[in-house]
Amino acid sequence: GVDGGRAYWDLTDAEGLAHVAAIESDRGGFTPRGFTVDAPPARAAAVADFTARAQPLLEPYGVTFRKGGGGADVAGLRDRGAVLFGLDVDAQRYFDVHHTERDVFAAVHPREFELGAAAIAALVMLLDEGL
Repeated sequence: GVDGGRAYWDLTDAEGLAHVAAIESDRGGFTPRGFTVDAPPARAAAVADFTARAQPLLEPYGVTFRKGGGGADVAGLRDRGAVLFGLDVDAQRYFDVHHTERDVFAAVHPREFELGAAAIAALVMLLDEGL
């Protein structure tokens, strides 16, 4: 469920913390294909500009942006002004693993994991540069 997310949202609300962006990676440890993006209406123009500038830098690595949610665990942050990103992966094998005895970290291919981590790191660097 999203109990952990709700607890986090409540905690950050209580402490008056604001989020610029939230990134979720919950579609499996497979080869990254890009990011889904969901922005509050007030931030839509800035996000469109950001993705237009970032896309040429990521595209040579097969990483793109497309409209979509960031994921259930970060969804509540959108109402609090955050732009949501979700790591989009090649999930053809998702249900071969998801909620089976093979659904363990040891089953994640190291190279696919590294590529996903690199994609997220690149997004964080680009966000730091200008969202």
